[in-house]
Amino acid sequence: MTNLAQPTQNKKLVVLAIMSMMVSAVFSILGAPFLKTFAASTRSRVFWTVGAVFVSALMWLSHKNSDIFQIAVYTGAVWMTLGAYNEFEKRGVSWRYSGLFALISGFLFAYTGLHVFLKSE
Repeated sequence: MTNLAQPTQNKKLVVLAIMSMMVSAVFSILGAPFLKTFAASTRSRVFWTVGAVFVSALMWLSHKNSDIFQIAVYTGAVWMTLGAYNEFEKRGVSWRYSGLFALISGFLFAYTGLHVFLKSE
């Protein structure tokens, strides 16, 4: 019986992953609920792999377009912040410490991405 439910569940996760990527790239804060749900419904490795592939693809596509690179940096920072918070939440770390570390990691991702972008121009 679990084999019959598996393809439906996989389709839902793929749709959730695509929605997480699209909404995070297009809207600022509105991507957070999708990312939070995606992170909670998949394993950590899947969440981080999808995020890394998506942000890397955006950066690769932004060869001559600075707007796409900025979207990639922003999306990566949001993905990093919510992913880090979720990882610590799963491990039982206090929300204060989880939130602080997640914000710092998202900020560092954005800072590093923008620094790389400004150096390349």
